[in-house]
Amino acid sequence: MLTGADVSALLLDQKPIGFDVVNAHGDGIVYIANDERWGQLTLRMQNNTDASVTLGAASSLLKLYLWPLLTSEEIGKITLGTPGWKLGRVSEQQQIHLEIGPAGPLTVEPGERISIQIEGVLASGVATAGRFLVQYSGLGNLKNGEQRIPVMRQLPPDQGKTWPLTLGFRSRAEYGGSSDQGNAIYVTPWQTDASIDNNFVIEIVADQTVPFAGQTPTIIISFLSGDSDASLCSDAEIEIMIAGIDQSPGDDPWVVTKDTTTPLPVFNARPKSGTEAFDTAGPLGIKFSNLASTLPSGKASLVFVQCTGLDTYDDYVGVHNLDKLDPVPVVNSFAAYDGSDVVAQDGTVDYGQVTLKWDVFAAQQCLVKESRFVGKAYDSMLVPANRSQMAYTLIPLIGTKQFTKEPGLVQFNVAAPKVGPCAVSPATVPPGGASTLSWSCSNADHVQVKRSDGTVLVDGAGLVSSCSVNAGTSDTTFTVTAVGAGETSSSVTLDVPAPDPLISAQIVAYHAGHGEGSRTFLSLVVSWNAQYAVSCSVWRLDTGALISTSLVSDWSPLDGTMPHNFRITAVGNGTTTKDASW
Repeated sequence: MLTGADVSALLLDQKPIGFDVVNAHGDGIVYIANDERWGQLTLRMQNNTDASVTLGAASSLLKLYLWPLLTSEEIGKITLGTPGWKLGRVSEQQQIHLEIGPAGPLTVEPGERISIQIEGVLASGVATAGRFLVQYSGLGNLKNGEQRIPVMRQLPPDQGKTWPLTLGFRSRAEYGGSSDQGNAIYVTPWQTDASIDNNFVIEIVADQTVPFAGQTPTIIISFLSGDSDASLCSDAEIEIMIAGIDQSPGDDPWVVTKDTTTPLPVFNARPKSGTEAFDTAGPLGIKFSNLASTLPSGKASLVFVQCTGLDTYDDYVGVHNLDKLDPVPVVNSFAAYDGSDVVAQDGTVDYGQVTLKWDVFAAQQCLVKESRFVGKAYDSMLVPANRSQMAYTLIPLIGTKQFTKEPGLVQFNVAAPKVGPCAVSPATVPPGGASTLSWSCSNADHVQVKRSDGTVLVDGAGLVSSCSVNAGTSDTTFTVTAVGAGETSSSVTLDVPAPDPLISAQIVAYHAGHGEGSRTFLSLVVSWNAQYAVSCSVWRLDTGALISTSLVSDWSPLDGTMPHNFRITAVGNGTTTKDASW
């Protein structure tokens, strides 16, 4: 529902609360002064929904925790300068926080912005960076929650030189949360490895160019270790912590070294030889990595920052809070790979297997729900691609706890099987005749062959193969089905034509003897061939005698008579009769 003032970069990720007074670094400002004109701070909220929202006098509340940038005495002097709102002070654990809410029901129209003026916000002490904690509830349909707002305590602009450097924590978007979580690390109740990159960056920005004037400035950063609530981690865990320059103007003109001679872990950042000024070209980021902490969460660790050796400026000493949080896993990436190629969400792959790869921040393990596979926070696995639509869900785990609010989801389609050429050879046979059926399929698991009467002849055959088939009493169709992500079929028909008998009768001359004693004899020969028949009968029509039932043969009368008419009747896919005469 709400966003803060749009003049600050710290509000761009839809934070619900924000200040409209900011410095060049984007932090809220609390001035170190007694002059009331510097004590004004404005809280802004806006209805970003398309419906009016009613804030209730009893239910809508903002809690502002301003300690330690302001003392309890200073918080007690703050007043509210906006009519229609009420302010209360609540003492809690020897600290005072403010509670602000509407004095009566308040309706906020879509797009309408509310400004709440807070007056008398004046600090003491030295310039330092810190934060305000704002908890909110009953703000329309916005879920109750909290926001940490970076705030800089500094001198007013009319009081001589203000401290030229702004020190704070860089945004930690890789936590998966809003950018105000830059001042936080996760505790790790399991063996720390690359699966959780616990790191944070202290960023230093110059509001003006500060020459070194022959001195060598030093930025000293130290931590508490041990087992106290304010410790960052145990003594053993902090030993592996390292630091380096994460970002700097120019060609890394700064270097960080670790001082191992002090009772507290201390890191010193100094400019390299030849670096003459701290300028405004860009931020200096000091990144701390290899951080493991098994201390209880929910407590803030103290980070001490001191800057010495800047000409004409007093030494700066600041105490910053680094929160220790329970891990909240975030799926940085989860995708399917076809070989080395990423499969687009709802894309299409061939039948077979794909590789799932994932990278989950702050998880102990990850569960691929559909396969019940449990792997590391950065891992991969082969999974089947064997249905037309596939989906895999990645659930981060810490111990037995599953984080299902924002799991990883991969969805893709699998192309249907392909059936290439299918053929029978020979393509024409008599009833019951044998042939060879061959096929060529792809993108499938196996092939099934059925006859037209539904009989399964082959199941589980190879994608490119053949089998023997037999025709029925008539044309017989065979269906080749490629089974994979679905089924694709193709049919081929084995022809069984009607019988086609051939019969003929002719006179054949035979010669016997040699020379003058030779003689010539004439004989009648009847020949037939019953093609595509399973049986046939050949008849002598003049006598009505059955000559033969052979499908292919010939015949001559033994008595030398010369009949004139013969008949063949062939039976197969029907019956065909033909006559032959001489």
